[in-house]
Amino acid sequence: GVVYEAEQQHPRRSVALKVIRGGRIVDEYQVKLFRREAQALARLKHPGIAAIYEAGRTDDGCDYLVMELVRGIPLLDYVKGRRLTGMQASSNIRQRLELFLKICEAISYAHQRGVIHRDLKPANILVADESEGQTLDGRVEVKVLDFGLARITDEDGAVVSDLSQAGQV
Repeated sequence: GVVYEAEQQHPRRSVALKVIRGGRIVDEYQVKLFRREAQALARLKHPGIAAIYEAGRTDDGCDYLVMELVRGIPLLDYVKGRRLTGMQASSNIRQRLELFLKICEAISYAHQRGVIHRDLKPANILVADESEGQTLDGRVEVKVLDFGLARITDEDGAVVSDLSQAGQV
């Protein structure tokens, strides 16, 4: 999908509006993946995972998700950037491990609710700190995004939603 910053009217707030790439002419497989992302996010409510507010289809047939607007930078850019440079080596490692722990907590939470991300990479993790104005106490926060390839299972581990197949990229 493609993500835009938008303003939700009720309640009034800034949101991320994700629409399926290709609009009305997209194939059914892509629509199923897009809808599965909404199903996966509906199971999750964690401070380290971007929240979903609404999902639907417009009158002219375009699927969309309304999600929490997350301002931050991709994990790799954050780690390589100015925020983790120029420090003593020990504090740099400590800060990296704190980020890693927060990511692990978010992913563990998803796993406990039957959602396996399957596309976890630095580009799908945003980091926000006091310089982005996203935290109240100056701490660094992470948000895991893009559950479009997630696998959804039930409590006993049986696959509920499995659209991809072995050998498929």
